[in-house]
Amino acid sequence: MYRYTLEKSSKKKSVCPKCDKRTLVRFIDNEKGNYLSENYGRCDRENQCGYFLKPSQEKTYFSIVKIPEVIPTSYINSKFMSETEIDYNQNNFVKFLLKHFNVKQVGKVLEIYHIGTSKHRFRHIDFPNYRSEGGANIFWQIDNKNRVRTGKIMLYNEVSGKRIKEPFNHVNWAHRKPFNLSQCLFGLHRINIDLNKPIAIVESEKTAIIMSIEAPNYIWLATGSKSNLKEELLQPLKNRIVVLYPDNDSFNDWQKLVNQLKLKGYKIAISDLLEQMNLKVGSDLADYLIENNITI
Repeated sequence: MYRYTLEKSSKKKSVCPKCDKRTLVRFIDNEKGNYLSENYGRCDRENQCGYFLKPSQEKTYFSIVKIPEVIPTSYINSKFMSETEIDYNQNNFVKFLLKHFNVKQVGKVLEIYHIGTSKHRFRHIDFPNYRSEGGANIFWQIDNKNRVRTGKIMLYNEVSGKRIKEPFNHVNWAHRKPFNLSQCLFGLHRINIDLNKPIAIVESEKTAIIMSIEAPNYIWLATGSKSNLKEELLQPLKNRIVVLYPDNDSFNDWQKLVNQLKLKGYKIAISDLLEQMNLKVGSDLADYLIENNITI
């Protein structure tokens, strides 16, 4: 008796690796009494496909199969992050916050969100004579295991609190290549401070920070962009109560994901608060409160 023989039953067939039809007759290991892997076998579609791999062909077969390399997520040394938590008198975003909140309130959010100050000056290949002024801040992305994923460097107008977008969007990253970036929600590290507190998610980091002052009954997190609301980023929150507060141009897209996540057991809801108001496109919760001088 041969050690490896083809399955004799015509009913027990697997999917052929070559033609994707359920026509593969597999090899059995007669010594161990089990099937070999689904790579070994003969396709019944001899004329149309012709796939036939015997156990003795293992070396030849696997030489043409590329196994994808798993690259681990990169992290930034937390010491580097800590070294940026200074020079707030030169930080435009902090100056803006101090126009609307007292020193104690601002100091607290700077500490709990680890807001940094950057010396970065923005340049762009399309504007060779342009170099931005200083005053940029860093929004560090720290995950629920307190690992620093990256930092987003942004420049704000210290009076209006709006991001500088002319002559280009002033955004950069604290990490440098080579770096395998895997983002997390901004503020994710805060979910461990109170396991019973509900979580609110907004789009911009600025809004999360302002709302943490205005409505401390929630833990405020941010996606960083409209398109960055993804299940993979929400997985650490699956067992928590979560409410989304999208900008008024993001509601429909975020609603679709909420509907999908509810079917998977997420305790998640979405607020249409901004949808009900006559606001300009792209307005967020913090914009509404500050522009109308409203305190929650």
